[in-house]
Amino acid sequence: HFKLSPNQLEISFSISGDTGMPFMLGYHPAFNLQSSDASVRILDKNISIQKILEVGDRALEVAECSELVLEDRVSLSVRTQGFNHFMLWSPHPGMLCIEPITYYPYRAAESGLSSGFMLLNDSPVEFLVIIEPKN
Repeated sequence: HFKLSPNQLEISFSISGDTGMPFMLGYHPAFNLQSSDASVRILDKNISIQKILEVGDRALEVAECSELVLEDRVSLSVRTQGFNHFMLWSPHPGMLCIEPITYYPYRAAESGLSSGFMLLNDSPVEFLVIIEPKN
């Protein structure tokens, strides 16, 4: 579900299915960068777009993180509930994907990929992404 208000966008996910079914979830919002020195801030650490580009198609893992800020002409906060990790990916300097994920898929070999999956239980599993401008 999507909820747009004057100051934020909320995207919520509810995952349900058979008890014990394995799953992982990722969301793929992309942002058109407005400045040549845009970066991503996580607590007091900045990650440059150049560093993200250098990682290539695997995307840069940001583990154990539920909030970060895209520092650009207008700064945007991306907060999550349930995801616990991000991947940062960029095909070129003018665009950035900030992807909330439940598991970084390159952490394990393909044969062990399921080791990071979550398992469904009797109740739906809820996830939330909130994107809002920062002053």
